[in-house]
Amino acid sequence: MKNPEELHYYCTFDANTGEKLGGYILEFQKVPPEAISVSYNDFKLYNSSNYWRYDWDEKKPIYVDRIMTMTFEELKARAKEIINQNTEKAITAGFTAYIQGQYVKFDSDLEAQVTYSNNFNDSIANPEGTWQARGYVNGAGEKSILTLNATDMATVQTACTTFVNAAKKKGWEEQAYVDNGSLLLDDLRSFVRKLEKEARN
Repeated sequence: MKNPEELHYYCTFDANTGEKLGGYILEFQKVPPEAISVSYNDFKLYNSSNYWRYDWDEKKPIYVDRIMTMTFEELKARAKEIINQNTEKAITAGFTAYIQGQYVKFDSDLEAQVTYSNNFNDSIANPEGTWQARGYVNGAGEKSILTLNATDMATVQTACTTFVNAAKKKGWEEQAYVDNGSLLLDDLRSFVRKLEKEARN
């Protein structure tokens, strides 16, 4: 295998902003004709942050702090966009419940939420019944099928509801912060940076 510095790197950039659109390594990918040859170090820069742009005049990377160029309303719109994305990501990240003497991580997407709710309601009407669910037991890499009784279903439903509500509450609080009429421009800029960092993690 070649040393990374011996490979040939290319990027495509927006014709107006210089923002990187795509990155390519000649030895492994088909390089589009409009791509520009860049050094290994510059390739790493462009991939590290979208603040690094291609200067069409100087033919080199420049650091452009996009947040500093955005208006107050643009920053608010960006903040709300990230909040929505982060909240959805948090809601569907999965939650952990302690059942049958073990910690189990369950899915928390909308379909899973509806299933838990339906099974919980069914368990109230049929307390002697059992229901199956899939989850990661004690940090396992693969899901196991578990057979849950009514008590287990109540535990799962409560854990799911608590988890989802907490994620939504955080999103609502962040939305309220952005809509605060006394919010200063510098504070909003800092908040957007924080949100973008969270979104990358």
